[in-house]
Amino acid sequence: MARSPIIQRLLQTSKPFRDAWQDHRIEGFASRLRLFHHPAQGVLRYEHHRPAPADHPDLHVVIYTPAAPTGAESPESAAQRDSPLGSC
Repeated sequence: MARSPIIQRLLQTSKPFRDAWQDHRIEGFASRLRLFHHPAQGVLRYEHHRPAPADHPDLHVVIYTPAAPTGAESPESAAQRDSPLGSC
């Protein structure tokens, strides 16, 4: 299997990466919830999507949208709270 130059370099220089690479499972893409651990804002919840234009299926755009909040919080306040930019 052909690998990108950065993958080759990481495999050669990083044992943790090499171990993780050997353990990874390759699956088809599916939109799903992604959690990020931000040092100041805590856990950020985003839905991860990857649409592709019908006329260029080899191009992809990755989009992260704030995930639906849990509890009584409004979507707007959750989006502002979860935004990496804070309340800019």
